[in-house]
Amino acid sequence: MLTKATIIEYQAEQDIFEGVEYNTSRSNKLNEMALAGKTNDLPLVINDTTYKRLWTDQAAAEEWINFITALAVTHNKTIVSAQIIDNP
Repeated sequence: MLTKATIIEYQAEQDIFEGVEYNTSRSNKLNEMALAGKTNDLPLVINDTTYKRLWTDQAAAEEWINFITALAVTHNKTIVSAQIIDNP
């Protein structure tokens, strides 16, 4: 059961999609987490700069937030906000 969700808002659409290394690292982490049963790896598009993902629990959601925010810093991407909410 996917009890938590993360909502990541980027400053610009190119912060999400530009950069081969960034996209590969993000995809690899999502695949790893999906194989571990932590997510269904299906992004829900809220708008051009905001994505929601579902997670099994708080720990998985925190793992994703920690990973993606560190990756964004490494690749000069700007995340405006990253939050964890309950998934009804």
